[in-house]
Amino acid sequence: MAAEYNALILAREKSEAESAAALVSAAGGYAALRRGGGGGADDETECAVAGKSIVGDCDDDDSSDEFDYLLDDDVDMEEDGGGELPSFRIYEEERRLQLEFMALHMELARQHGYGVHRQMHFARVLYAAGLGMQSFKPYAAVIHLYDPESMASGRLDLLLEGERISDVYRGTKFMRASGRSVLMLNKELVSKSLRISLGREIKVDSDLPCLIAVRNGEVVAVCPRLNGLVYGDVERSDVRVDGSAVEHWLDRAGVLVRNAPPYDELCRIRPEEDALYSTKMVVDQQDTEEFYDCGVSGCHKTFSHKHVGVSNEHQDGLMIAEEDIHGF
Repeated sequence: MAAEYNALILAREKSEAESAAALVSAAGGYAALRRGGGGGADDETECAVAGKSIVGDCDDDDSSDEFDYLLDDDVDMEEDGGGELPSFRIYEEERRLQLEFMALHMELARQHGYGVHRQMHFARVLYAAGLGMQSFKPYAAVIHLYDPESMASGRLDLLLEGERISDVYRGTKFMRASGRSVLMLNKELVSKSLRISLGREIKVDSDLPCLIAVRNGEVVAVCPRLNGLVYGDVERSDVRVDGSAVEHWLDRAGVLVRNAPPYDELCRIRPEEDALYSTKMVVDQQDTEEFYDCGVSGCHKTFSHKHVGVSNEHQDGLMIAEEDIHGF
């Protein structure tokens, strides 16, 4: 697992501390409610605290009687006389297989980056989102080019990896990578992909952190410095991310997809494996390329040529042909 950057570690620690404080506060309020409730508490509150129904009487009702037959021990679970399973057993088996397939489908989708927010290598993140790829392009992807010292980046990543975004939109790939490394070491691809959407190049010193929306391998929206997505100055340590604004921005870009891609359409080859395969194909083509036969071992020139001073059955080794010399 890739190491998390400084701001994300700090933001995660603060988030966990805030959650713990909220639990302590809730526990204190519950204890106070129990102490002050006594006999004067109304039935609904007392039942809710006790974990019972909050509507009507606290006594058990008969609303679940219609399902009691499922608990009966005398239900015949054996085969019928004709050797066939009862209809409810067939349905149960079909439902179990369906659930297993759904679990396998979701696990496969997560392995390919759908519905999760992943730390990616700066050399892979753009290709994983479909930029510069001829095939294996996801329908929707979100790239966060983070600033490792920006608390806005840390809090944005917590939002993207949480239950509000990536857990809900399981048909979208969410990725993050070091913005400075991506912009400086992928200049050609960045310039080609982002200039059309933004109208200019992303600047390392003034546009990070940056959020990028990609659809079908094309950049459809760019948000430099998280403009409009945070409360306050992006450089302040107490900056807050507006979750509703982020979700609205991604939704308007058309990159929020709730359902994972169909099982048959999921790519079985990861982008780096496809790149390796493409490189191998180029090498194979070079190995099978026809070279000009000049008679010199180890020469791989493809055009017609001669080696001066080398005489063999294919050339005389002279800079000027012998017939030209006799013609002077």
